[in-house]
Amino acid sequence: MEKIYKEHQNCQRKYTMKVIRDEWRAIILIILPHGINRFGFFRMSAYFLRKRSLFFFLFSLIIFPLEAQDKGEIKFDLKSTSFSVKNLQTSWRPENKKKDLHSLEIQEFGLNFSDLQIKSLYHQNKFVSNMTLEGPDLSIKGFSLYSTVFSENWITKERLNNLYKKELIPRKSLEEIAKSINLFLIDEDSLPSSLNELAIKKYLNLDESPFNDFSWTYILELPNQIIAKPTQINKDPKTNIIIYNFANKDFQLSPTLDSLNNTPNIQWNYNFDVQEISQLFSSSMDIILEPVKKEIDLEINRSKFKIANLNFTATPGSQFENQIKINLPELILEVNGLVLQGDFLDTPLIHTIKGNFKLRDFEIKFPKDLMKQQKLEDLLKTLGIWNNAIKIRLIEIDFNLINELTGNIKIKIQTPFLKVLVDAYMSVRQNSTLNPEIILHNTEVKISPIALGVRKYIKSWEKKNGRRLNREGSTIILKVKGPLKNLLIQGF
Repeated sequence: MEKIYKEHQNCQRKYTMKVIRDEWRAIILIILPHGINRFGFFRMSAYFLRKRSLFFFLFSLIIFPLEAQDKGEIKFDLKSTSFSVKNLQTSWRPENKKKDLHSLEIQEFGLNFSDLQIKSLYHQNKFVSNMTLEGPDLSIKGFSLYSTVFSENWITKERLNNLYKKELIPRKSLEEIAKSINLFLIDEDSLPSSLNELAIKKYLNLDESPFNDFSWTYILELPNQIIAKPTQINKDPKTNIIIYNFANKDFQLSPTLDSLNNTPNIQWNYNFDVQEISQLFSSSMDIILEPVKKEIDLEINRSKFKIANLNFTATPGSQFENQIKINLPELILEVNGLVLQGDFLDTPLIHTIKGNFKLRDFEIKFPKDLMKQQKLEDLLKTLGIWNNAIKIRLIEIDFNLINELTGNIKIKIQTPFLKVLVDAYMSVRQNSTLNPEIILHNTEVKISPIALGVRKYIKSWEKKNGRRLNREGSTIILKVKGPLKNLLIQGF
C-alpha cells in the first residue's frame, strides 16, 4: 500500500510539473526559430497574453527546485534591482538600400524593480505561490529616431487612388456606352445619333447603375469620341472631363494622371522625438496549481503610464507644405485597484478596476496636396479648419468598474469646433471572453457645437430627416441606452 501511495504521489507531482515544463517548452519553441528578434518577441508576448501567464516564468524559476520533493517551501526577497543606459547613440544603413540611413539616440533609459517578495509552497500535488512587486518602473528620456528613406511619394500615390475612385463611375459608363454602340452598329449598320436613341432602342438602360448617377452627363461625338462631363450637381467642380477614344477603343490620356504616374521616387525625412516616457507599476499575485485547477489572482494596486512631448514629422524632400506633423504634449493612462481572477487557460474575471485616460492638445497637420479633394475641403470648412491641421484640446475618460457587473464611465472631449460630455452607467456581462457585452443605462450625452459649419450641418440634418434634437440652450442633449452594438437614442 505504501508503494502504491508513493507512486500515486509521484504521478500527481509529475502532472503539476508537466504544466510548468509545457509552458517553458512552448516558449522555447516560439523563440528559437526566430532568434532574439522582434518577431520572436511579439510571438512570445502574444503567447503569454493568450495563456494568461504574463508572470508565469518568474514562478517557474522558483518551482523547479521543488520538483524532486514531496514537500517544500521557498522564500525569495529582493529589495531592488535596476538596469540603466545613458547617452546611447547608434545608426545603421540597410545593405540593399544604400541611400537609406537610420539613427537612434536615447539620453536615459532606466528599468527598476523593488520590494520583490515571492513565497512558494509545495505539498504533495498542490503548489501555492504569492508574489508582491513594485515595478517594473520604466523611464525613457530624450528618445529620438531619425530616418532618411528613398522611396515612392505616397502622397502622390494617394492622390492617384482618389482620382481613380472619383473617375470609376464615368469610366464604367463610357465603357458600357461603347459596347452598346458596337452592338447598335452591328444591328443597324450605322452609328447612333444620341444616348437617347440607344436607350429608346433598348441598348442601354439609363435608369440603372452607373447611369443613375446624375453628377455626370455623356455626349456622343461619333465616330471619334465619347465624352463624360461633370454636371452642376457634381460635388467637385474642379473635376475634368473624361474622353473615350471610340476609334482606338481606349481612354484619352489625362495630363493630370500622366503627371502623377510619372512622379519619381523622393527622399523622405522622418523624425520621431519623445521627451519622456514613464511607467510606474505595483502589483501582487497568487497562483494555485493542482491537477484539477490552475488559478491566478492578480491585483494591481497602482499603474501609471505617461508620454510627454511626442513629436513626429515626415517630410518629402524639401516640400515642407506637404509635411505630415503630429504633436502630442501629454498622454496619461492610470489604472488603480485592478483585481482579476481566473484560470490560466480561460479569460480572467475582472472584479474591480478604476482608471483615467487623458490626452491634451493633440494636433495633426495633413499635407497640402493630400487635402486637394473636394470632400476633404468641405469637411475642413464645416469644422472651421483653414490650415489643414486638426487639434483636439482634451480627451479625458474616467472609468470605474465597481464590481464584475456594474460600473460607470465619464467622457470629456474638447475641440475648437465641438464639445462632448458623456455620463454613462453600465452593466457588464463578461461571459469568459475578450469581448464582454456592455449595456448602457441612464446615459446622457451633451453636444455643444462651436463652429458655424457644424451648427449649420446639424440644422441641415434635422431638416432633412424631419427631426429636432432635444436642446438646453445651444447644447444638444441625448438620452442613450442599450447594448453598445445596438444603442437606442431616446426619441429616435
